[in-house]
Amino acid sequence: MSKAKLPAETVFYNKHLSSSFYTQTKPYEYLPVTLNSDGDEYKAVTDFYPPTGSLFPLIEFKCAPLNGVKTRASAISQYESCLNHLRLSGRFSNSSEVNAGNKFSWSNSKHKHGQVNAALPPLGQIHILSPKLTIKEAKAYLKVGLIFTNLPEQAEYLAGLVALARARIGRVTYDVTIEGMVFQFNLTAIMLLQERLRAEGNTAPIPFLLKPAKPTLH
Repeated sequence: MSKAKLPAETVFYNKHLSSSFYTQTKPYEYLPVTLNSDGDEYKAVTDFYPPTGSLFPLIEFKCAPLNGVKTRASAISQYESCLNHLRLSGRFSNSSEVNAGNKFSWSNSKHKHGQVNAALPPLGQIHILSPKLTIKEAKAYLKVGLIFTNLPEQAEYLAGLVALARARIGRVTYDVTIEGMVFQFNLTAIMLLQERLRAEGNTAPIPFLLKPAKPTLH
C-alpha cells in the first residue's frame, strides 16, 4: 500500500521550517480578525505561526498562482459551477478539483490575501510563492500589498529581515529575482508606510513598488 501524499504545506514545513521556532497551523486556528468581502464577513487562517509576541511575521505558503476572483461570494459561485461542470462532463478527479480550487477558490484569491495583510499589523505576514513566479504575477501581487519570495529555502531569511525591520534596526531591504530581473523590497519604508496608513484608518491593501537592482558583477 502506498503512503498517503502529504499536503504541500507540510512538505514545505518539513523541508524549510521544521528546525525553526515556527509552528504549523492547526485546523480551524483562525486569525484574530474578522474580514469583510463586499458585505460577506469571514475568518481567515495562515499556514505558519511564530511564537506569540515575536516580531517575526506569519508565513503563508502557496505553490500555485493566486487567482483574481474579487469577492468571496463570486469565488464560491465560480468554484461550485466549475465542479458541477467537471462532474457532468465526466472529468472530475482529485487533480481537477485541486485545479478548480486554485483558479476559483477564495482561499487562493490575491484579493483575499491582500485583505488579510491589510488587517494585520505592519509587516505582519509574508508569502512564500512558487519559483515559477512570473513578473506579471508579481506585479499583480504587489498591487494588493503582498510581501513575498519565490525561493522557499529563503523563508526563514526573509522572516528574519522582516523582524529586523519591525525592530527598527537600520534600513532593511530584500532582493527577489523574477524571470531574470532583480527587484528590491525596502522593508523599512514599507513598514513606515503601513504604520501611517493604519493610523489614518486606512486598512485597504497597500501597493508596493519594486525597482530593478543592478546585477552583481563577478
